[in-house]
Amino acid sequence: MPAKAIEIRLKELESSAQQARMEAMRIGALLLARNGARLVNAGVETEQTGELARLKAHFEMLTLRANDAQAALDKLQVELHDIKYYR
Repeated sequence: MPAKAIEIRLKELESSAQQARMEAMRIGALLLARNGARLVNAGVETEQTGELARLKAHFEMLTLRANDAQAALDKLQVELHDIKYYR
């Protein structure tokens, strides 16, 4: 892959990873707020429990997406470094 194509792909992956991280932080904050509210209220409704499970699954998916994007970024950065300095 040419260096210019790698640089373009790096920018795309960085943007994707950043979006996933920001959304994961938003969901994480929402989870903390909802869990705190659940602890304050002794009676937990099943709807709240279902919503918490959905938020946790979404958070885990976003975290996985961000980690995958970061792994791809790392690999492309190594490839770009090799192209620039060793070829």
